[in-house]
Amino acid sequence: MSEPAPTSSLAARFSIPWAVAASIVLGRTDPSAFDETALSDPRVRDLARRVVISTDPAMSPRLVDAPTARVRIVLRDGRTLEESTTVVRGDALSPVPREEITAKFLALTSPALGDAQARKVVDAVAEIDTLEDIRALTEMLLP
Repeated sequence: MSEPAPTSSLAARFSIPWAVAASIVLGRTDPSAFDETALSDPRVRDLARRVVISTDPAMSPRLVDAPTARVRIVLRDGRTLEESTTVVRGDALSPVPREEITAKFLALTSPALGDAQARKVVDAVAEIDTLEDIRALTEMLLP
């Protein structure tokens, strides 16, 4: 997870330095931030090499009142930006908005299902409590 120079899209998805650099340089961490085009972007590669990952024993996840993650960015002009959190994004205490989850689902499934079919799945999930048989939903997931 600390490899700064992944050689494949899959390796990039598991690289914290790559994800951080892609987020800063490209402004996104969607699937395109890990594709062949992004992997060949010298700006992302350069920044990923400068990302340092370290652990801090004082930040144990067992300590409820202690930060579980901290990010520190040192800018070229010497300024330091820092943030920490005890709640992971997507946790019940920090939920991801439904619209964002829907957009991600559509981005990931539309290439396989087609836009119209992917949107039908979204609509079916929104009304899942009215489905008489879950097979109707699972059948929609087949390309």
